Formats: sequence, C-alpha cells, structure tokens
Amino acid sequence: MKRIFTHLSLAITLLLCTASLASFAQTTVVVNGPSKDALTTPPAAATDVSKIYCDGSAINLTGPAFIAGYKYDWYKIDNTGTKQLVKEGTTDNTYSETASGAGYYDYQLVIINTAGCSSPITNINKVYVLPTLNLALTPIDPICSGGQTTGTLKLTQPLDGAYTYTYQWQRNGQNVSDADGGKGYPLVVKETASSATAITYTLQVSYSLNSGCKGTANASVTVVDPPQTPTITFN
Repeated sequence: MKRIFTHLSLAITLLLCTASLASFAQTTVVVNGPSKDALTTPPAAATDVSKIYCDGSAINLTGPAFIAGYKYDWYKIDNTGTKQLVKEGTTDNTYSETASGAGYYDYQLVIINTAGCSSPITNINKVYVLPTLNLALTPIDPICSGGQTTGTLKLTQPLDGAYTYTYQWQRNGQNVSDADGGKGYPLVVKETASSATAITYTLQVSYSLNSGCKGTANASVTVVDPPQTPTITFN
C-alpha cells in the first residue's frame, strides 16, 4: 500500500511539474508596427537610437557572431508595452521585418547554448522609423514672361514640426540655388522667359535624421507672353 501511495505521489508531482512548465512556455507571435512609444517625441539625433529607417523599408537585426548549435530567441515590445517572443529557438542570429508605420521599434535577444543555458536578455535596442512624406504643391495661375508677374509655390499641407528637414527646389530638373533661403517656405516664381512655355518646378524634402527618407512634389507653371506693344492710329 505504501509503495502504491509513493508511486501515486510521484505521478502527481510529475504531472504538476509538467503543468507548471507548460504555464511558462512561450509561443511566438506576430507583432506588426511600432512599439508602445510610437507617438512619443522622435530622437533628437540619429545617434540616439541604433538606426533610423524609412517607412516601408526592411529592418534587419543581427546578434553576436554565429556559433554552431546555439539558438536565438528574438523579442519585440508590442504597442501595449508587453515583451513578445517573435522568433524562437532558431539557429539564425538575425531577425528581419518590414517597417509598417512611424515610431520606435524595440527589440531584445536571448541566446541559448548547446547545454540549454540561457544568456541574460539584452537591454532594449531601439530603432526609429520615419513617417512617409506625402507632398503636394498648390497650383498657381499663369504668370507673365519677362518678370511682369510672379507666382508663389508652396506645400498644400505644412510639414510635421516634430522633425527638421532639408529642402531642394528644381526648375526643369536643374537645382535652383537658395530659392527660398533653405527653409522650405514658399518659392516665389519670377520667370524671365521670352516666350510662352510650361516650366516644371520640383520640391524635394529630406529628413535631417536620414537624408535617404524623402518626398517629392511637382508643379507646372505656365508662362504667358504679354501682348505686343500696341500701336495707335488716327483716323
């Protein structure tokens, strides 16, 4: 009877241990978009985060040098501030996802060696994804050649004041030097063309945090010749 009780106790203990381990088991989840602090103030400088990405680009992370037999658990903070396992126990020391929305993307990594021993989890590694720049220029009425009249080109919507930018205007594909003092405010168009024509102006805006993240807008300006000098006759 005592032996039966001992076996029963052992079975119950093993069952409880199995249930306990199962309660701690983690499963991988898909975490799309930025982490919790997506709407907080952007970094003041690119060096404040691990890297600055453009929206829609691939975020590529690499852990320490690959060691055969080691496994890598990748974590990402979701938009509730919860750490989620996004890639579990693979022999791949890299993690990639496509940036889908502006904000901070926060990652952590744990390494497991061949004996099953886990490293401490890393500090949170942050990258920042910049918003897409969707630009459009306001249309302007035709202007007169010879500099008689002027027109003003400007963005239809102001840019987000949380960021700093660099600006470049072009006229028919050629850079217009210091057209607006480098501030990106309205460009005054004063054409001296001697005949009627259509001229394309382009504004390119780049983020100071990453000049590769940019937006472009075009506008066509119609230049009209004024009437010829009139003559007066007498009857």
